[in-house]
Amino acid sequence: ADSYIFAPPDNGFYAVQATNAFCTTISDCFSLTQVNLSEQTNDILSVYPVPTNDMLYIDVNMGIQKMEVYDMLGRALHAVADCDAGMLDVSSLAQGKYVVRVLLDDQTAVTADFVVN
Repeated sequence: ADSYIFAPPDNGFYAVQATNAFCTTISDCFSLTQVNLSEQTNDILSVYPVPTNDMLYIDVNMGIQKMEVYDMLGRALHAVADCDAGMLDVSSLAQGKYVVRVLLDDQTAVTADFVVN
């Protein structure tokens, strides 16, 4: 990118390169995962019960590699890998609205909103 603002098109690892007339410097790589909080629930993913106060159950039509919970500001709060059971313990979360992002075996990521009482 040739500007001060860059919006990566995909999740992945990125570095920043800054150049002036005399030198170039490159930052360390960092991982970027975007959460689209306006994405609607789709036919692939369903979560229940909503609202909940302890366990959130995840139903998908294929295997789950990873589940992540984000607050409404897009901050990652919790991640679970190797989650064949399709359950998330959300009892430690404060009351409010959250987003669960589920990475499926085919590398598709789907999201759904849920509420904690």
